[in-house]
This record gives sequence, C-alpha cells and structure tokens, in this order.
Amino acid sequence: MQRLLLLDLDVFLQAPQPQGLDVLRERLHADPGCGLGMVSGRDFASARLRYGELHLPDPAVWILEAGADLRCGPDGRQDESWRAHIAAGWEREAVVEVLEGLGPRLRLQPEGNQGDFKVSYLLQTPTAGVLEMVKQRLRLHRLKARAHLFNHLFLDVLPQRASKTDAIRHLAISWGLPLEQVLVVAAQQGDAELLNGRALGLVAADHDRSLEHLRRRPQVFFASRPQAWGVLEGLDHHRFLRR
Repeated sequence: MQRLLLLDLDVFLQAPQPQGLDVLRERLHADPGCGLGMVSGRDFASARLRYGELHLPDPAVWILEAGADLRCGPDGRQDESWRAHIAAGWEREAVVEVLEGLGPRLRLQPEGNQGDFKVSYLLQTPTAGVLEMVKQRLRLHRLKARAHLFNHLFLDVLPQRASKTDAIRHLAISWGLPLEQVLVVAAQQGDAELLNGRALGLVAADHDRSLEHLRRRPQVFFASRPQAWGVLEGLDHHRFLRR
C-alpha cells in the first residue's frame, strides 16, 4: 500500500448518494495501491455493521471512538501498541467523578456510546462555555485527559495521548507511510485538527462552517460538491488515485 484514504463513516457515508458511491467504489477497486480507512466515533461493532452496507473495499484500518480505538484489517485486529500508549495515566472513573458537578450542563450518553478510553457526554442548553469548564476541571484535578467537542453538542473526554490525529500519526509511523501519502476527508465541527498536519486534506461542500478558515492551507482542498461526489472531486484534485 502506497497511499491511504481516510473517510468519515459518520458524515460522508451516513447518507451516501448511490451514483457517487458507485463511482467511488469502482475507482477504489481499480487502484490496489490505495488503502482505505474508516474514521468514526462509533465502536467497532457498530462501525462494521454500517460499513458492510456500503460494499466498499475492505478497510485497511479503523480509527474509532474519536481516536481512542485503533484497529487494522477488515476483521478489526486491535492495535495493542496504541492501546498501551494511550492507557498511560488514564483514570476513567476519576474523569466521570470530576465532571459530575457539571450535571445540569452535561449529560452522559448511553452506555453503548461509552468506551474503555472514552467518556461521552451530550451538552445541554445553554452550551456556551461548557467545553472550557470541562477543560478547567480536568486541569484543576491534574487528570491526564483531553476534552473534544464534535458537531457542537457531543463532547468526548479521552486520554491525553488519544486523538484521531495522533492515531493517524501512530499508524503512519508503524506502517512507514509518509503523511503526505495520507488523504483525510473531514466535514464536521471538531475536525480541524485533522487538517492541520502534514497529511493531505479534503473538505466536501456539505461541511461545517467552522472549517472555513482552513481554506488558507495549500494541502487542504475544498470541493464544490457534497458527499461521495465531493470525495471524488478531491481525489482528482490531489491526483490521489490511479486513473
């Protein structure tokens, strides 16, 4: 594998356009030198179930639970070195206890949305300032944890060492794959960190406006079309797939 395309299972493939998805499927099958990876906030069982409906090539990698779970191959073999790396200093129970005091502004998501290395909350109105309050409490109690907000309402607390960006970097080092040969498709609020590194970036037309400032970055392409058609447009712009 010489190149890796990372698609967001929760956004770009949530309601795919059938014709665009057909073309994308054909293009990916025609280029065995390009591996495919899935990025999702879901756990592996849920992500694999959803992915199976798309009939795309088998994924080489899964970056799940906001970066807290890294798996390889279609069968989802867990990357134990990543798991050991992010586990250092992680105190899940302490995170839950410390943030209980923000109960009126934060609500724990259902158990199915939680993970060993992820505590997931739903923000309650008013949402302004909640992220900073969470970060302040984590710092005050000296917890090795980071808070990240997605789609303006969903807040995940992860180990300090865990994120989607760091998972991509770990993967690139492990596989000896230059980050310049990785193309990341992003769309939602909270994805800006994915597009601030050395990897190539692609933002389709149906993106959150919080990503607009990234238009200044030369390696980030903003497509004029949404969903799968936008992904295809970006693949052509970056000349990422063999034609």
